[in-house]
Amino acid sequence: MNTSRLEQKLQLKDFKLRWIKDISTAINENLETESLLALFIDFLKDKLDVGQIIFFSSANNQWELLGCTGINGKPLEKDFEAFKELSDISVGEFLIEGVEEKFEVVIPVYHHGELLSLLFLADPEEKMGISPIIKHLNFIQTIANLISVAIVNKRLHKEEIIKERLNREMELAADMQNSLIPANEFENKRVNLNAHYHPHHLIGGDYYDYFIDESRIVFCMADVSGKGISAAIFMSNFQAKLHSLLKNTDLRLAELVDKLHNEIDELSNGDRFITFFIGEYNFDTHLLEYVNAGHNPPLLFNGTTLLELKKGTTGLGMVRTLPTVNVGSEVLKDGNMVMCYTDGITETFNKEGEWYGEDRLRSIVENNSKGSPKNTNQILLNSVNEFKGSMEDHDDFALLTLSFK
Repeated sequence: MNTSRLEQKLQLKDFKLRWIKDISTAINENLETESLLALFIDFLKDKLDVGQIIFFSSANNQWELLGCTGINGKPLEKDFEAFKELSDISVGEFLIEGVEEKFEVVIPVYHHGELLSLLFLADPEEKMGISPIIKHLNFIQTIANLISVAIVNKRLHKEEIIKERLNREMELAADMQNSLIPANEFENKRVNLNAHYHPHHLIGGDYYDYFIDESRIVFCMADVSGKGISAAIFMSNFQAKLHSLLKNTDLRLAELVDKLHNEIDELSNGDRFITFFIGEYNFDTHLLEYVNAGHNPPLLFNGTTLLELKKGTTGLGMVRTLPTVNVGSEVLKDGNMVMCYTDGITETFNKEGEWYGEDRLRSIVENNSKGSPKNTNQILLNSVNEFKGSMEDHDDFALLTLSFK
C-alpha cells in the first residue's frame, strides 16, 4: 500500500471519528430534535454526497417524517409493514408513495428489537464511479443509530415530563375534589351515617353529599355520565348549584329536582346527564321523602322488608323537558337503614366476567341491617373486593349508608 493511499485512509478514518464525536457532542448537549436532524441530513448531503434522503421514525405504531432532501413530491406518512421484515441494510429498488424518485438503499434502525426508524438513500443521478452510499454504508448506519436512539430518548423524556405534569395536576384536582366531599362519618341523636368514595382514577364523576340542620337531613347520591376530569368538573358544577339551591331557596323536592334539571340541561347542551337521588328525612315526623332521577334505587330495610326507593323521574339532562316528578315517601322507625350507591359497585366484575349485581348487595343489607352503617359498608366493600379478586376497578363508585334513630 503506497503512502498516499494510507494517508487517504487515515484522513477518512479521522473524518469519521470527528463526525461521530460531533454528533455525540450534539446529543450530549441536548440539541433540539430539529437541529439534530438538520445536522444529520446536511452531513449526508454535503459531506458524503448522498443525493436523495428520506428519514422516517416510528412512535406508538405511527410513522413520522423526520426529514428529507433532494426529492420531488411529499413522502406520505404511512405504515411500512413490508419494511418491518428487514433485519439489516437492504440494497435494491424502493418506492415511497408521494415521491417520484426510486431509492437504492434502506437502512432499518432497531433498538432492543424495536424498529425505530427507516432511512432511505439514493445517489445523485449524475454520479459516476463508486457510490458514496455503498462506500460509507456502515458508517451511515452507525450515525443513523445514534440519531434514532437520541430522538427516541428525547421523545420519551418529553413524554415523561408531560406525564409527571399531568399526574401532578390530577393530584391537585383530586385534593380539590376531596375538599368538596363532606366527611365520610356523622352521627347525632337522630341519624348515623357512613360514606365511601372511590374514583376510578384520582378523580371521578360520582358524588355523595348530605346537609343537616335542627329539623332534617337532606342526603343525595349522583353519577355523571363519563369518567375522569371532565366528569369531575361537571359534577363540581352540579354540586355548587345544588348547594346554592338548598341554601338560598325553600323549594320542595320536586321543584328542586326540576330546577336542577334545567340547570344541567343548560350547562351540558345535551352532551351529559346525571342520575341523581335525593332524600329528605324530617327528625320530628320521621318522614322520609325522596326523588329518584334515574339512579340505582337505594335500598331501605324497614326491619322486615327490603324496599327499593324508585319513585321519581328520568335522569337529569337526558331529555329537554323533565317528565312529571313523583315524590316517594316512607315513615321510618328506629333502626331502619338506607343504603345509597352508584353502579360502580354492582357492575364490578370478576375474572369470569360475572357482575357483582344487585342480589349480592341486597343480601349484605338484609343480613347486616342491625349493625352500624360503618360496619355494613365495610362488609360490603370486603365482599366486593373478594369477588373481583385481581381484577382492576373499571368505574368510579360511591356509597352512603344511613341508619335512623
